[in-house]
Amino acid sequence: MPSSFVPLIDNHTVLSDPFLSTPFSADFVSEGFRDPAFYIDFNQPEQASDQTLSSLDPDCFAHTRAWHIDRFLQVHWSPSSISCIKRLVKTARGWLSEWVEKGNNPFIHSQLYRFRRPRCIEAAYTALTCYLHKIDSNEQIIFQILENQAKVLVESRVSSGADLDLLEHIARVQALIVHQFIGLYDGDVRLRQVAESHIPVLNCWLEQLVQNASSTTNPGRCVTATTSDQHNTAAASQDDAVDGLSWHSWILAESIRRTWLVGSGIQGSYLTIQQNKSVPCLGGMVLTTCRGIWESQSASEWRRRWTDANCKFIQVAKADQLFNCAAPDEVDRFVKLVLEATFGEERFALWRAQAWN
Repeated sequence: MPSSFVPLIDNHTVLSDPFLSTPFSADFVSEGFRDPAFYIDFNQPEQASDQTLSSLDPDCFAHTRAWHIDRFLQVHWSPSSISCIKRLVKTARGWLSEWVEKGNNPFIHSQLYRFRRPRCIEAAYTALTCYLHKIDSNEQIIFQILENQAKVLVESRVSSGADLDLLEHIARVQALIVHQFIGLYDGDVRLRQVAESHIPVLNCWLEQLVQNASSTTNPGRCVTATTSDQHNTAAASQDDAVDGLSWHSWILAESIRRTWLVGSGIQGSYLTIQQNKSVPCLGGMVLTTCRGIWESQSASEWRRRWTDANCKFIQVAKADQLFNCAAPDEVDRFVKLVLEATFGEERFALWRAQAWN
């Protein structure tokens, strides 16, 4: 069976970085989706093709079939240099800074922790803020704090996560991603050693996150749940009037898929550079492609943008077809990074140049 390993050309070039390189299985689309070669359209399920988004089951964005992880379908990779990998990692670092400055980024949605913010993600935010503003005189203190917090996070979450709900699952994964990124890429020897020991932990947590997601009904309720029943009831009734449950289900499902790609990509990129050889890719799922959907600040805006754009999910292994059917300004910026990382900077640059012309 074809492998999803990243083949090495020579000492300086690899065929596409595992950072966001995500082949997708044909098995996933063999159960009735209308265009298995490209799009997966949950707006038009086979049994109800005229169903509108306003009446859409809020669970459809986290349907069991949508959580299938393909690990084997072979993708025709485009050349991508180590320098490109480093540039993509630099982009990821910018996204972490964006989270500190704005409270959101392309894989942490602005509404994800609006109602409830688990302690582990609060601690990660605080640690990252300290790290980004460190100076020479306090650097070692901050490094020690980061090391201690990373160890506490891992040691306190060593179980299978059976006692966690889906929001708590994604929070611990995103928190560990913050520590892994700092540890693997900062250059501090001690932090790197700790982060390397946590690589299998993050991989395991990513798997558990997707497993939990595939068995969670109405995931949007995990987002809107709060410690205050009164607040939760009021918020829920207001949101339900404007398809809030569907919106929050999509927010959580899309955040999980993007978090999977970022987490596996950060670690895969590090191992590719470190070992100078191919490393296994964890696999891929589907993504929402249209620009502006992620940035929606209300359920009504989300529904309008989704409907206007005729938005669909895309199989990442087939995402190169966006080069032929979409302009760069129509594509979500997270998906743009996926395109560049998966299909190579040359093809990505050509697509952008053709759009300008």
